Amino acid sequence: MRGIRFKLFLTLLKKTARPVVSAGLCFLIVAFLAEYSGGFFEKLSVISAAAAMPQGSISVAAKYFAAETSAEQTESITVEPIEKEQSFSQAESETVSSQSTSSSAPKEKPKDAGSISEYAFKASKTSSKIIWQGGAAFSNTSKVSNAEIQKILKQTPEIKLTDGQPQVLIYHTHSTESYELEDLGYYISGSSARTVDEKYNMLRVGDEIVKELEAAGIEVIHDRSLYDYPSYNGAYNRSAATVKKYLEKYPSITVTLDIHRDAIEQSGGVRVKPTAVINGKKAAQVMIIAGVDDGTMDFPKWRENMKFASVLQQQMENSYPGLTRAAMVCHRRYNMYLTTNSLLIEMGGHANTLDEAIYSGQMLGRSLVEVLKEYGKS
Repeated sequence: MRGIRFKLFLTLLKKTARPVVSAGLCFLIVAFLAEYSGGFFEKLSVISAAAAMPQGSISVAAKYFAAETSAEQTESITVEPIEKEQSFSQAESETVSSQSTSSSAPKEKPKDAGSISEYAFKASKTSSKIIWQGGAAFSNTSKVSNAEIQKILKQTPEIKLTDGQPQVLIYHTHSTESYELEDLGYYISGSSARTVDEKYNMLRVGDEIVKELEAAGIEVIHDRSLYDYPSYNGAYNRSAATVKKYLEKYPSITVTLDIHRDAIEQSGGVRVKPTAVINGKKAAQVMIIAGVDDGTMDFPKWRENMKFASVLQQQMENSYPGLTRAAMVCHRRYNMYLTTNSLLIEMGGHANTLDEAIYSGQMLGRSLVEVLKEYGKS
């Protein structure tokens, strides 16, 4: 245990340009959490990114161990390579990136560049955690039985459309999350995968979804607030307050989507790039998160969200095979408790390119249009 703590401390000290005092605080947090996390912290290979965050390692520790954003592993996902022959089973977890999107990224690979592995995530056909519905996969990591989840997935969502009024709300709790700008096969170490520039962060991806909805005559509000800047902590509370205001002002809103991007890392800092090839073009794989109440979360209408997740997941996967990762059914609520037909969606990860995420945004938007047309009622 002591050797692990010391190794983590050296990693933190090496990867950060912050003062020694900050590194010392990081070490104290690592030591404390290693003692009381039941062994989980020893397995967390991405903690070296902590000091590179805008809020430092304290924010990272809070992100991993707070109930709302704790890391969860999905053992039922099989990762299959796009450009490599071997495949392997990879547990998924939400991490914090230490790379940035930079238009001036060098073409020649720097000596300290980090590696990127490109994979197509495919749900296992044999895992007891995977539920199949209409050709789409749902990974049940909750305590709710597969039988009950399967029953919900077969039900029709209630979507009420009101002509001439906003019907969809799109927002981004982690608005400044961003992507690589070029498909170089590596990332630049020591920078952050975040930017306030709307041309390169999640707002840009949200714009593509909006375009598809508006082209179909569906009125949509795209909230452009930066909830994770200048402070990352409290972002969900701030975005929730705004969502409540929109719902009060426009009771016609029937769908709310919190659009993010994921960040997946293996040991050694290798970043996994979830990628699908759709019509000969690379796309960032999409993952829906559908929260389930464990009885303590004040989230009584989660089943209504699950119904909506079911039809949207099926529509995306049937229209664009391979686009989706298995939808995650888990004990997380984020802002999904605020209303029905509310989901959090991960558009690829920090190793994907912006163009890949934009392409996926277009396909998500088209799929959402089809769902609203089929299930929406005036």
